[in-house]
Amino acid sequence: MTTVSAPETLALHTSYLTLDAHHRIVRDALLDAHLMHRLIMSGWREDIFPGEEESRASLRILYALTAGTDHRVRVVAQANTPPNWHLDTGVLVGDVDQRTRQAPLAGTISFQLTAAPHKSVPSTGRTESGARPRGKKIPLPQAEQEDWGRKALTRAGLDVLDLNVRPGTGIGSALKSLPANQRPTPTAVFAHTTIVYTGTARITDPGAHRSALTGGIGPAKAYGCGLLLTRTA
Repeated sequence: MTTVSAPETLALHTSYLTLDAHHRIVRDALLDAHLMHRLIMSGWREDIFPGEEESRASLRILYALTAGTDHRVRVVAQANTPPNWHLDTGVLVGDVDQRTRQAPLAGTISFQLTAAPHKSVPSTGRTESGARPRGKKIPLPQAEQEDWGRKALTRAGLDVLDLNVRPGTGIGSALKSLPANQRPTPTAVFAHTTIVYTGTARITDPGAHRSALTGGIGPAKAYGCGLLLTRTA
C-alpha cells in the first residue's frame, strides 16, 4: 500500500498591486480605512451575494499596505478565490500581478506580519445605577509588543527563531463612509496603531500555521492587518 504524504505548501490566490497615491480614490482611501476596505473588496464584488454579511471573512480576504516615498502604495491581497479587478482608470500604476503563491507548511521560513495588537482597559467609574460602564481597547505599550508578537506567532504554529519589531503606519477613519444611522456618534472615529513583525521561524504545527495563513492574525483584518506573509528561509 502506497502512503501519500501531505503537501508541504499551501496554494494562496495572491494579487500584487501598486496604487497611485495622487489619485483621488486612493488618496481618500488612505485617509479613511473604510474606503480602502471597499476598494480592496471590489476585487471580489462578483463573489459577494447581496445582503451577505461577513463577506471578507467568508472569502478569507486579507491584505497589507506599504506606502512608499514615491507616492505609490504597494498592496498584497489574498483570498481563497481569484479576484477580478475592475479599478477606475489611473488608480493602478502598471498592471496587477496575480499569481498562486505557494506558502511553505514545513521547514524554516522568513515572515512578515502587520498587526494591530491592543488590550482592554476596564472602566474605573460606575453609572448612577451602579453598573460599571464598558471598558475600552487601547494600543499595546511598546514594552508589551514583542511578547504579543511571539505569542501570536506561536499560536500560528511557529517556533520563532528571530524577531524584529517596528512601528507601522496608523490606520483610521472618521466613519464618513458609513451612513449616519450606523455611526456610533456623529463625530465617531476609530484608529489602530499597527506594528510590523519580521523575522525567521520554524514551522512546528502545520495545521495551526495553515489556519493562520488563511484566517489572519489579530484584530483589524478588514483594514490591512493580520496577513502573514512567508517564504522559505
